Amino acid sequence: GLSVPPPERQRLEYSQLPIAYDPFDSAPEQPLNGASGGTGWAGSWIVTTVASSVQRKHIDGSLEHRTAAMDILPTRGNSLNMAWSGAGSFQAHRQLLEPITSGEVWFSYRIRIDNIPDATFSIGPGNLPIGKSYATSHKLTLGGSASGISYQRSMTHNIVARYSLNQNAEDTVYLWVDPDLSVEPRIEDAIKQVTAEIGPMEDIRISLEGTGNGEITIDEIRLGNPTAVSDFDDDGLTDSEESTYGTDPANADTDDDGLTDGDEVKTHNTSPLSADTDEDE
Repeated sequence: GLSVPPPERQRLEYSQLPIAYDPFDSAPEQPLNGASGGTGWAGSWIVTTVASSVQRKHIDGSLEHRTAAMDILPTRGNSLNMAWSGAGSFQAHRQLLEPITSGEVWFSYRIRIDNIPDATFSIGPGNLPIGKSYATSHKLTLGGSASGISYQRSMTHNIVARYSLNQNAEDTVYLWVDPDLSVEPRIEDAIKQVTAEIGPMEDIRISLEGTGNGEITIDEIRLGNPTAVSDFDDDGLTDSEESTYGTDPANADTDDDGLTDGDEVKTHNTSPLSADTDEDE
């Protein structure tokens, strides 16, 4: 058969399949309303409020992280761009397949802020999203807090949060910006922690309101483990290894030959990209 090189990374212990994922893989120029890509959702994106000049559309290509060392996860599809001039507001949401009432839940997304002088935005679970909460601030934070971490304009940031949900007690949320995604982020390294009664997690929302001229691009919304050990298609290859081998992280059998990508690489030493592994056709 066709041999393949060894993986660049070892499979780590921590693993959790994504609950929901949206790579914004609609065609460029397509609007957000009605977009239905990804998995784990009960329906498509629904835009509920649009005022004035806010333009939102898919653009070609995924957001790459600003540092190669942190860009270890494969990205898919395109990305979502929002731009406006003058006063404007925008709200959209997408319902999860099932509400989440308890347990440890990871949420992450990528964002590039090209210009956002006098505006606020938030992305995430409707009960405690993540974003820029004050028009005069240039910091990313949790749920309307005045404190957070400064962002760099025109550079992509990885936003990661862990929601610890308790049905009959207060919930706790931890926030990281640009953590090392080769391992699970440590609580002691979180840049923000909020304790409050959040309630069940039912949807993911995008909200924006501001004045002046602004533009942001978001990508890779993921409810579930955001680190390199995630195995999105449960084929035995982590998402990071899928990137190494060029296989599809959303398809357990990329070459459709009846063997999972993980079995081909780690058991049979054959190519997960070629159905004719013995080259007899």
